[in-house]
Order: sequence, then structure tokens, then C-alpha cells
Amino acid sequence: MRFLKYLTEEYVGRVQSQIILLNGMKPSGEVFKNPSKAEIKSVGGDEKDVRYLIDVDNKDIYIWPSGIFHENCIHQLKLKLKTHIRGAGSIGQGGKINSEFAEGYGVERKWVIANQNWLSQYINFDTFLHGWVKIK
Repeated sequence: MRFLKYLTEEYVGRVQSQIILLNGMKPSGEVFKNPSKAEIKSVGGDEKDVRYLIDVDNKDIYIWPSGIFHENCIHQLKLKLKTHIRGAGSIGQGGKINSEFAEGYGVERKWVIANQNWLSQYINFDTFLHGWVKIK
């Protein structure tokens, strides 16, 4: 298959939220790059919610638990993202993300449609396009 070259799964590290909960703890979670379906499910945890970043230039997707904001993840992992997509959603049937919103930073909708094959490995594409918003 042609898109196997994009399926390079990788554990990236742990990130911590900057928000302190009522119990005095800061949520933290694992970040995976190009995760397997099992990794997507494990990151979603009991709440089954995740956040994600799509690095458009390198065709990589990063996922982590929803309690940690995008900016925290980008800063703590020192990601250098120019053109990217930020989103969040719940884990659906088959271990794919049902995207509740997706924001494209310098990304056109036509790029998203042209890259549907590899994005569909991770995201339910119908929900992804429904929640699409272009930023900048």
C-alpha cells in the first residue's frame, strides 16, 4: 500500500497541563505520533476524548488526552509547526477519532480532501470535514 510510508508509529513523550485541578494535580498524558488504533484508544482513556495536531508539511499526526491544551503540547515537545491542523474529538468505532472541531492554520480545505487517504487512517473523515474551520 502506498500510504504505509506514513504509518511510522512513535511514542513522543509525556506532556503536562498548565491547569491545576481542584485536587491540586496537573493532568498529564502520553503523546503518540502516527498512532496505532490501540494507541488512540489508550490515549483516549475512560473519557474517550483526545486532542490532535496534524503536521501538514511532514504528514504526521500527534494525539494526546483532551485535558491538555494544544499550546501546552506544542511548547513542551518543542514542535516546530508551520502549516498545521489542530483538532479534538472522541474515539469512535474502530479506533478512529470523531472530530468535533478542526482548525487549519495555513491549510486549505482542498489539501484536506487531497490527503483523505492517509488522514482516514486516524480520523472519521465525515466528522472531520463537518467541523472544519480555516484560521489565517
